[in-house]
Amino acid sequence: MGLPEVAPVISFVTLLLGIVVGARPIEVQAASGVATVEFRLDGQLLVVLPAPPWKTKVDFGAPAPHELVAIARDAAGAEIGRAVQRINVPRSLAEATLTLLPGTGGRGRTARLAWASAQSEKPERTELTMDGQPLEPGDFKRIALPDFRPADVHVLRAVLDFKGGEKATTELLVGGVKRATPNGPEVMRGETQAELTAVPVIFKGRPPKESRMDGWFLADGQPVRVEAVEESSGDIVVVMDEKAGPWLSEFGEPSLDPAGWYESSLRKGQRLSFCWPGTLQPGDAAPGYDVFLRSREYVALQDGPRVRLDVRGLLIRVQPPELHGPARLADAVGVAALMAARGNRPRAVLLLVAGPDDESAMPAGWVREYLLALRVPLHVWAKNKKVAGGWGKVEVLKDVDDLVAATSRLTGAVERQRIVWLEGLHLPQAISLSPKARSVTLVR
Repeated sequence: MGLPEVAPVISFVTLLLGIVVGARPIEVQAASGVATVEFRLDGQLLVVLPAPPWKTKVDFGAPAPHELVAIARDAAGAEIGRAVQRINVPRSLAEATLTLLPGTGGRGRTARLAWASAQSEKPERTELTMDGQPLEPGDFKRIALPDFRPADVHVLRAVLDFKGGEKATTELLVGGVKRATPNGPEVMRGETQAELTAVPVIFKGRPPKESRMDGWFLADGQPVRVEAVEESSGDIVVVMDEKAGPWLSEFGEPSLDPAGWYESSLRKGQRLSFCWPGTLQPGDAAPGYDVFLRSREYVALQDGPRVRLDVRGLLIRVQPPELHGPARLADAVGVAALMAARGNRPRAVLLLVAGPDDESAMPAGWVREYLLALRVPLHVWAKNKKVAGGWGKVEVLKDVDDLVAATSRLTGAVERQRIVWLEGLHLPQAISLSPKARSVTLVR
């Protein structure tokens, strides 16, 4: 009788990147011995499939962070495996998974490679190895594996290179035996146990020791432990309509003395980047994906007593690439929020609006709620309130002094944020404060 394998009982074939709304088809791969597959979204039962193919359709509705779970059960109804995919949270532009297909022993086995990339439908190059030895991929849905000893652990690895420099790497451990954890049930060797959730907060005064914050934070109403509090530099992602640059360039020099000009600079270590309201042209991105154009990061470095990186200069001088098609400001703001939250650091999105044009697929109200759920603050600067309808609170900038003051408020708000690391992996909107919490607020 063969030893149990490390390969997962169930895994997702469909990988959902970027912002997902509405109904989407979902497929999982399940091992032999799986009698039913149960799909749950944010804990709510969607459907139970009684037989393969293990495919269904899930309606994600308006944009929001989600947890999609597929649970494999045996004929007796006992859970024998689960796969979890988090939707509408920061993820790579390219991902891949390997799955060992049903079989026994170490002879004649096959594996399946699945991927998703926003850059291209297929990888430009794929490297497959098992225990460091190259494999011929052939059919990616049925990759023939060399014979192996089931008693030993073997590493199956795939590295996929996509257009635009995106890379996806995935590993699968095959073979081996179960081992027991000190304080829990047996788990397969190689499974990841430790997960943490980064939550941006603002403390009034110095943060207390982690041990003094026991019971302060809740996840789905249950207390979760604070593992650490981190002070780090922040990420600001800017979305501008095409009229914003000329609008800002009309402003004259500030009325402050020269030293005061640096109040409009980024704070030390803060990073600023742009997400333009236009996408790659058809053919330059994978079918079904809108890849919004983005800039490199501009980082504030210390130069003597001052931090020198003028925000106004960046907003005027950094020119967008040639945009094809209509401007999609709201859609770009949603993508910018994912960019800002990706590093698990203090964050904000800045939207500059000088004209009323916006032909986004998502309404501004959807996007505002999405940023609230992600805990990414949105700052809106506008030429007037009329052109920024639907965005809620707006700062109208009439001259360069308004711009200097608004920049100082933005960079200062990001600088005041701290990151609290909580035990476990939780959706951002699931985190709340208990009545025990003192002098702390969650970033919204």
